[in-house]
Formats: sequence, structure tokens, C-alpha cells
Amino acid sequence: MKRRRRRPSKTIKHTFVYWLVLILFASVRRMSRRTALRFGEALGSAAFHLFSKERAKVQKHLSITFPDRSPRTIVRLSRAVFVHLGKNAVDLMRMGSSTKAELDRIVSAEGLEHLDRAREEGKGVLLLSGHIGNWELLGAYLAMKGYPVSVVGKSLNNTRLDRLLVSHRERFGLRNIARGKATREILRALHRGKFVAFLIDQDTKVEGAFVDFFGRPAFTPTGPVTLSLKLGAPIVPIAIHREQDDTHHFIVRPPIELIRTGDETEDRRINTAHCSKIIEDFIREHPAQWVWMHRRWKTKAMKVKTEK
Repeated sequence: MKRRRRRPSKTIKHTFVYWLVLILFASVRRMSRRTALRFGEALGSAAFHLFSKERAKVQKHLSITFPDRSPRTIVRLSRAVFVHLGKNAVDLMRMGSSTKAELDRIVSAEGLEHLDRAREEGKGVLLLSGHIGNWELLGAYLAMKGYPVSVVGKSLNNTRLDRLLVSHRERFGLRNIARGKATREILRALHRGKFVAFLIDQDTKVEGAFVDFFGRPAFTPTGPVTLSLKLGAPIVPIAIHREQDDTHHFIVRPPIELIRTGDETEDRRINTAHCSKIIEDFIREHPAQWVWMHRRWKTKAMKVKTEK
């Protein structure tokens, strides 16, 4: 079967985006962090005004999720979402040239002892998180601290841009696992006693179940729970958020105690619901630091075959 050729227009677009990102990376790295963050804030503010479709999605999702908030508050919170993502972008761009000492200065942590205890069990550790705060910083910080971490994620369609972002993650010793090749790589990492991170707060085309997320059924990946039930690897919730002074605070919670009913399907659903609630609680603490433009509830139960 012949491979489908990429359309010239898409190739040109991908090339343009790649070089634009390279120029931004080079420019931001020359700035002090304070200047870069101001630039990121300006980028986020501009995006809020320019990208009307994304702004509308953010405002819609926030209004449904927080019906008690006034329209003015929703608009203000929506703008804060874009500003936060702009700051995330420049922090990511600077990360490739940051020293470990600088990373240590801007990130504080609590609960690292939970990681150490989980690791001592010798079955590997499943890290549970979401697209909260500067999630790219999570793995980099842990790897810098000597924890062998692999992150499971979807590869970008823009292959050159994807390689650029992966190289940034790997600079601190973080290992990237492309979702299509995930199973074997994940099992290998866990059998070697390593950490594997999953972000379960997005509606993606993977094995999942419908569980509650902010009061509405959302299709949620069951991978971490399935692995934990089968292999005994503990699930440890982690998250990071941006403080008012633009430092970051990293939080590690105790391992989740799994419920076992004897019904595998129900076990996956119940425990995934618990995991989803933990992520929701993290988001509620810092609602401006989540990706509200994501269509979290796009998949409907009638469109998906139930787990057997």
C-alpha cells in the first residue's frame, strides 16, 4: 500500500511553524527570566484577544463548570488561562538553556518522600497527573532530582517540532514514550523499577471509561489503573502550580489505595473515577492553570463501546 503524501500546504505550514518556534526559542533564551515572563504574559494576552474560537471554548467550559461565577469573573478567569499558558511557553523555551541550579531555584517541592517509599516496593511507580500548572516542568524537575522518569504522550503531527520538544524533555534525563509504542516501553520501564508518568485529564483515543469530571461524564484513560491492578505498581498523584511570584510548587500525594471488587471492569471504572477526582481537586485549587480550551467532554457514551 502506498504511503499518503503530505500535502504541500501542510508541509509549508509545518516548516513555517517550526522556524517560528526556533526564532522564539532563540529570542527568549537571550532574555532574563523576568523579561521572558513579561513577554509570555503579553503573548497570552494577545492570544486571548486574537483567538476568538479558543476564547469562546474556554469561557463556555468555565461557565458550565462554575455556574456560580459572574460573567465578568469568567472573562477575567479566561484571560488568566491564556496568560498562564503564555508564561508556560516561555518557561519551556528557557528550560533548554536553564541550569539545574536555576531549575532548583524556581521550583519548591513537598511530599517527595512518597516517591521514595513507592520506589522501594520495587515494582516501578505510576505517576498520575494532568495538564495543570507547567506540567512540562514536572518531569524535568524529577529527572533533575535523580528520579528515572518516562512520560507517555502523543507525538505532534509536525515531526520536526516534535523532535525539538522531545529533545528539551530529554535534556534533564527525562525519557519520552510515544503513545503508539507505549505498552512495551512502559512495561520495560516498570520492570526496571522506574517511574512512568501519565496525564489522564484529556479525551484521547485510548482505552478508557466514562467517569465524573466536574459533575459531567468524561471519557478518561484507564491505563494507569489497569497497569496498577495487574502489576501492583503504586499510583502516586503529582501536580505543579505557579505561585504569584512566578516560582512553581511541586506537590506529591501519598499512593492511591486501589479498590478491588472482584469485577475487573468495575475495578477499572471505580479507581479511574478516584484518579479523576484527584486531578479535579488539583484543578479546583488553581482553576486558571488548566487547559480549558480542551474539549474534555467531547466523546459521548453512545459513541463508545463499553468495556467488556
